[in-house]
Order: sequence, then C-alpha cells, then structure tokens
Amino acid sequence: MLNGGNMIKWFGTIAGIIGAILVAGNFGWQWVGYVAFLSGSLAWFKVSIAGKDEAGMVQWAFFSAVNLWGFINYVR
Repeated sequence: MLNGGNMIKWFGTIAGIIGAILVAGNFGWQWVGYVAFLSGSLAWFKVSIAGKDEAGMVQWAFFSAVNLWGFINYVR
C-alpha cells in the first residue's frame, strides 16, 4: 500500500511524464503540460523538504521556478 510520501512521489513522477508528453508532442496542450511540470516539480520539492535533501530542494525549487517561467511565457 502507498503511504503519503510515496503517493507524492508517484504524483510528481506521473505529472512530469504527462508534462513532457504534452509539451514535446505539440498537441496544442502545452499550457497543461507546463502546469503538469510545475505540479510535479512542486511535489518533488515537498518530498525533498520532508527528506531534508538540500540538493534536491535546490534542484526542485529551481525547476519549479523555470516551469512557472515557461508557463508565463507560453500564455503571453
């Protein structure tokens, strides 16, 4: 059975995969892909905080910021 931490990890993983497919596939759903990327990176940021993984916190905070930037640039 999945515990809360594993569910967040799986959410982050699946959101990242969906984001990659939607952005790279150019299906006209790129904005949803950016939202998925952002959601996934925020989930992994939460996991890194819970695990006190400083390198992970930096990485996922950076990815979250870049994903938000990508979304903002896309909707302009």
